[in-house]
Amino acid sequence: MQKKIFLLLTGLLGTSLHLTADVGFAKSNTDLLLNGEKVGVLRVLSPVEVISEEGNLLKIKVSGYQLANYPMAIVRDTQRNEEYAFLNKDKTSSLRSLKKEEDEYGESWDKVEGVYTVASQAISKDNKSLYTQAKDVYESTCGGCHGVPQAKDYTVNQWPNQIKTMNAKVTLDSDTKWLVTKYLQQNAKNAKSKDLK
Repeated sequence: MQKKIFLLLTGLLGTSLHLTADVGFAKSNTDLLLNGEKVGVLRVLSPVEVISEEGNLLKIKVSGYQLANYPMAIVRDTQRNEEYAFLNKDKTSSLRSLKKEEDEYGESWDKVEGVYTVASQAISKDNKSLYTQAKDVYESTCGGCHGVPQAKDYTVNQWPNQIKTMNAKVTLDSDTKWLVTKYLQQNAKNAKSKDLK
């Protein structure tokens, strides 16, 4: 009986570990490649599905939503415009459309996915160290002039403008700005709302 329970638990844990092992996060803004050609940029802290490893490259799947009249940006969903990737204008056909949706304003969206390669070192299984880095930069940069708003003080869609306003006073390089913005968006007021996709 104990052996059966042990085998059952081992099987369940093995399945659980396998399912979570395929998720990764971009450690920085990094090139998306298709057949060795750069087709776009994967944004820092964006979640991806790791499909396979091929030498020093990983094959990954990027999923999200694209607005019909602005197909280059792949965002989290139709209501939270956290940018996951940005494709070259002539490379948007590399995405596969899964379904079409219309938002509350009548805008047409496609749920999409694309398979690309990235440098192996660009993906991490753990986003906690990136969160720590982003939080430290955010608090030290903004805390020098005023009280620092909490991530939950604004919505996913409000944070980019807040960072843009702050960046006019304190200059952050592009990669750091993206890291801080994405950290704040992923911890925003409506980041984990169950009523949204």
